[in-house]
Amino acid sequence: MLTQKIRFGPFELDTKTGELRRGGRLVRLQDKPLTLLLALVDQPGEMLSREELQSRLWPPPLVVDFDNGLNNAANKLRHVLGDSPTTPRYIETVGRRGYRFIGEVEPVLPLHEPTAITAPAAAAEIPTASSLPRSRPWLAAVGAVVAAIAIALWLGRAAPPAPDTPHIASLAVLPLDNLSSDPEQEYFSDGMTDALISQLAGIRSLRVMSRQSIMRYKDSASSMPAIAKELGVDGIIEGTVLRTGDRVRISVQLVHGPSDTHLWADQYERPLDDVLGLQAEIAQAVAAEVRAALTPQETARLARPANVDAEAYDLYLRGRHFWSLRTEDGLRRSLEYFERAIALAPEFAPAHAALAEAYGPLGYLGYMSPDEATPRMKAAALRALELDPNLVEGWTALGACAAFHEWHWAEGERHFERAVALGPSYSTAFAWYGLVFENTGRQAENVAARRRAFELDPLWVGTSSAYGQALFFAGRAEEGVAQLKRTLELDPDHAVALSYLGLVYAGMGRYDDAIDAFARAGNDGGLGHAYGVAGRREEALQVLARLEQRAAERYVSPHQFALVRLGLRDTAGALDALERGFAIRDPGMSGIKVDPRFAPLAAEPRFVTLLEQMGLAD
Repeated sequence: MLTQKIRFGPFELDTKTGELRRGGRLVRLQDKPLTLLLALVDQPGEMLSREELQSRLWPPPLVVDFDNGLNNAANKLRHVLGDSPTTPRYIETVGRRGYRFIGEVEPVLPLHEPTAITAPAAAAEIPTASSLPRSRPWLAAVGAVVAAIAIALWLGRAAPPAPDTPHIASLAVLPLDNLSSDPEQEYFSDGMTDALISQLAGIRSLRVMSRQSIMRYKDSASSMPAIAKELGVDGIIEGTVLRTGDRVRISVQLVHGPSDTHLWADQYERPLDDVLGLQAEIAQAVAAEVRAALTPQETARLARPANVDAEAYDLYLRGRHFWSLRTEDGLRRSLEYFERAIALAPEFAPAHAALAEAYGPLGYLGYMSPDEATPRMKAAALRALELDPNLVEGWTALGACAAFHEWHWAEGERHFERAVALGPSYSTAFAWYGLVFENTGRQAENVAARRRAFELDPLWVGTSSAYGQALFFAGRAEEGVAQLKRTLELDPDHAVALSYLGLVYAGMGRYDDAIDAFARAGNDGGLGHAYGVAGRREEALQVLARLEQRAAERYVSPHQFALVRLGLRDTAGALDALERGFAIRDPGMSGIKVDPRFAPLAAEPRFVTLLEQMGLAD
């Protein structure tokens, strides 16, 4: 039976947590290669048959392509260890029968913890013996020396870093690895990543990459310098999550990305109902390590996290997982989880804010009628802020509700100003703040806000495509097209990005290109308009009939009908549709002042009156 920690070559493996380190630095290892490694080092020098390994990696009743699966696991493990199948140092292939671990395995003996010292008030920060640097066995017997080392390390945590320590002004938190053998727990590790990002994003002196961009690096083999260059950051946080029973353990390390230099690492463990405290503790530690300047308000926020019911928090994380998919089904499923979380923990403010942020796109994208989405969105946002007046997600949702659902533009702008002040790294707040500027005709401010959102989330289609559209509205059409094409390299079938590109093409008079983009997006309003202005009347009428049939079964935004009617040169029909949309506060109409497709209505008295009623008149 293995001891908990073993060493082979430059590697150290914790067989209980599944964490592999090299030189103190965490090495990312996926589930199957890790399981293979644990099986092999448990019996060093002995051949384990392929059949025995099959039962360990894929226990019944799982049915997989075992041969290829085992070969892939072995190849990935060798890649991580820097091993070779032809000249192995660790993993030897035994004919076609199995594998053998041939490296020298030795236990890592822990240092004895000092017992003769009474810790000062901050004793919780003193490193435990197991977290001290490895030492030779004879040091373990010298209790006084160990005690002195512990005190020195504790004092050193508060001391300023060495002058040559790399400066960290920007951070990316890579997806934390799920160390459980249950793939169903991925939502939990992703949720812990999201929560840590949110905690750090509230520190004004740090620029923190948003979740959508960093999730592209889940299970990535990219090097630290490559990731740092792609995201434009100095520091990278990576680590692992292990949930066992009612406890959670998170191990994290800080790396200077450009130089791939390990700067700091630590491990934290708490009960599930104190998971918010765990997140705040990690954020405080990271802020201290990168010498981030904390305001008194930020210090207070991190110092007093509330407890939350463990089951409610689990439901909240499951809801966040579905919300992040940004599909109609995902958004609707997220509502169910957020509502169940609120039922168990009525005073958990983030769940109320998440509920508001789910109702928003359901209404704005036309998946839910405004009379259903808007009041629920507003109520949830107000309740979140009643519980936590400094919750950035709450102010963001309230700003979106006021601006795009109620057309109270000045009020929405004030809420977004508050949001970006509280969450200077929250890309959604900057993106929606820019949309206020866009819809009210303030395009220079729109470009600035959308650029900031893009800088915080450069690999997310949402922020990247919104920046492209902002460039178009600022009179930089070709730059906008180029930005949108780069965006579609991230996701060629993203409906919103394709719709933005279709709008830009329509505004440039490139109707064939617009038709192609809208057709790929499944955007019937844009498609019908483009068919109409391109002279393809019959096809435009077919789209109109399709919309009318759909509207008989479910909600369809009047804005969609207005676009097709405009393409068919039916001015009266277009105005009728817009007035129906105004009556129900259709969020899809928020941009009609600046959308070039509505330019033919500019001199129509009914349209001028509509803009005045919406607060969009010049």
